[in-house]
Amino acid sequence: MFSGLPGNVVRLKDSEEKCYGASDLEGYAPEEECGAQATHRVQGETDSFGAEYEYLCTLCFRKDQARMKHQADTLTGICESCNKEQKLREMSYVRPWDEPSIVRHWCSSCCREEHKEIQKEADYHGW
Repeated sequence: MFSGLPGNVVRLKDSEEKCYGASDLEGYAPEEECGAQATHRVQGETDSFGAEYEYLCTLCFRKDQARMKHQADTLTGICESCNKEQKLREMSYVRPWDEPSIVRHWCSSCCREEHKEIQKEADYHGW
């Protein structure tokens, strides 16, 4: 299966997968799963071996997206290229052009620099 980047969402139609969510839904124990029919597949950890996926129903997907937005606005991370701390909303998962099997978490400045390098290489080779 083709592996995209973490956070990639695929809307499922007539899936037989069950929702893994519910750990933060009212009325469920923390270890209990929702069990409803999954409507979304969200890509999680991704590396050269492939990716992990989380299957969620519409309600759990919406709650997960709200949680992720809150984290992006309040938490910080370290750029794997420049080692500077940035708000998560300013960071992206990327596959460096010289190491496409690896996924990195870079700040927007390093992503722009990567795009400039790619453009230079493309111009040099006439692509």
